[in-house]
Amino acid sequence: MALSWGTIASAATITVTTSDDELNNDGDCSLREAVAAANTDEEVDNCEAGEDGPDDIVFSPILALGTISLGQQAIAVTDSVSVDGGLTAGSLTISGDFLYRIFVVRDTANLALSNLTLIRGRAERGGAILVAPNSSLSTSNVSFIRNEATGDEATDGGGAIYFNGSSGTLEDTVFETNQASGTSGSGGAVFVNGTRSAVEIASSTFLRNTSNRAGGAIENRDGALTLTDTDFTTNDAGTNPGNGGALHLSGSGTASIEGGTVSRNSAVEGGGFWNSSAEMMVEGTTFTDNVASGAGTADRIQG
Repeated sequence: MALSWGTIASAATITVTTSDDELNNDGDCSLREAVAAANTDEEVDNCEAGEDGPDDIVFSPILALGTISLGQQAIAVTDSVSVDGGLTAGSLTISGDFLYRIFVVRDTANLALSNLTLIRGRAERGGAILVAPNSSLSTSNVSFIRNEATGDEATDGGGAIYFNGSSGTLEDTVFETNQASGTSGSGGAVFVNGTRSAVEIASSTFLRNTSNRAGGAIENRDGALTLTDTDFTTNDAGTNPGNGGALHLSGSGTASIEGGTVSRNSAVEGGGFWNSSAEMMVEGTTFTDNVASGAGTADRIQG
């Protein structure tokens, strides 16, 4: 999988010059202003105007290893936009400060993220990112750490990302200590919702993510999920009812899983993977030391 817009060249490169989260006319270019310029193809504050086609957002070297902390609601993406934090993974951090979701990708928009860390996002669904119907998200060399989805319903959750009838291509991505903290919140890191959702995850890591209902790391409800060489370690699905310490597959969802290691995950039922009645194919995946605390349940795949 490649993080790109195919053969279409980027139309404009917009450089962020301040770590302030602002939308004004003070002579600099914030991340929020850069996204607005890409969305509208107009100059915003001191940000270059975007153009037809996907635009690239990059950061001034003075912001390297810094943090942008949001002071208002999620940054909305309504066009095709890529955001690159630098030459190395995690070289720039964006924080929701446990108050705000970080990005929302609106209908038919496309967001590509690379070399970033997204932390402390908070919302009912998709603590860091909500991907709306008919839109898409791509990530490469991105870390999602300590993001939280607070919604109480069984269809709420996705501590880091919530795909709602949308698509995703995630590679070399780390999900660590994210949570779906609502009463029936599912998908501690990722929630794939709806028959139009299709998400591919490769060469990625899910570590210490938690939910209260199901899918300590991932909840797939009716969507199509593909996992390749992806590791799940010490994720927990809670106790309400607590299905699928690493992955919960439900409804008409499908999962195709190849390679990777599923280790030391825990749940009441299905300490590793839980398949409620859907289609799951697993090949070459290693399961070790997963724990299902309920009577008569398996520590690997329960269905």
